[in-house]
Amino acid sequence: MLAGQRENGVPVLVGSIIPMLRLILFSLFFSTTGSLCACICLPEKLSPEVFASYDFIAHIRVKYAGTSLGPWEKDFMHSDRNLTKYVLFETIRHYQGPGANWLIEASAFTSCAMGISANQEWMIYGIIDERGNILVHSCSNAGLYRLATGESSYRGVPGLEYAEQYCGYDPIFSLAPSGPDTIYRYFPNGQIEIIEPYYNGKKHGERLQYYPNRELLIESSFDEGVICGRASFFNSKGILEQVEVYNDTGHKIGKEMYTLNGWMYKSDSYPQASYFQNRQTTFYHKNGLPYQIDVFKSYDLQAQKIFSPFGKLIYHATFSEDRKHTILVDLREKKPLISDDNF
Repeated sequence: MLAGQRENGVPVLVGSIIPMLRLILFSLFFSTTGSLCACICLPEKLSPEVFASYDFIAHIRVKYAGTSLGPWEKDFMHSDRNLTKYVLFETIRHYQGPGANWLIEASAFTSCAMGISANQEWMIYGIIDERGNILVHSCSNAGLYRLATGESSYRGVPGLEYAEQYCGYDPIFSLAPSGPDTIYRYFPNGQIEIIEPYYNGKKHGERLQYYPNRELLIESSFDEGVICGRASFFNSKGILEQVEVYNDTGHKIGKEMYTLNGWMYKSDSYPQASYFQNRQTTFYHKNGLPYQIDVFKSYDLQAQKIFSPFGKLIYHATFSEDRKHTILVDLREKKPLISDDNF
């Protein structure tokens, strides 16, 4: 029986007892008192206990995602229909829970939307509500695995990797117990997708990931299981789009963004591997010189500098907690802050 069906008029409840916190979070996201959503939660770190707490886990391919009714009856719909998206799918690999071919994406039309759409592949970690519906939300361990165009998502899906290993499907279990080895992963058509070197059972060396058209998608390096150095991301035409920089312990300490013409227009640096909340963001002129430097602490802008294309500092401000600022170097003739006329 599919999840979402009824037996003698009574909703079928399938799966384990759902942790109270997750129930509370999902009920908040489905609240009928408003249509806004504040994403304040993070997925739980996967463990056998967390894995077992989900009612439905599967790798799926989406056939339809939208608001139209389908195999479900009207009284199955959640009370806040304006926020939900119904997803029809086929299962690629089933890991846990009942057989099913549809689910509900919670808060699908808010800032917390997952963005599920047709022809994508997703790793789904869902719960089953009191109506028998499978619910999935961005606060779960679900993740996009493959885009509708066929290529894999940039950074992989920890939830899929964990499920494959937890259930014994991942080819990592066939690795040599010691010494060098390599895992090759393939697209459904047999084309090579990932070349992943290992040493003593840990990722070690240059990892390569490709698009279906054989262009390089990601080039990254690992040292005894830890990502390090520069990880480069390319578009489907082989043009560099982004570089992420990691230290020797695997913490991201920087990021670079590039235009299609090949010049770096933005970079982020994260002091002491503090990641996003404490960072320095730099924007660049086409000649490579800095245009604007923003310094953040605990997500708040602390200081800002603006430069001319010739490297001259023309504006410098520091900001206090009450958002009042002190201008240390004013614009020439007090013209507007950001305008090509100033240069």
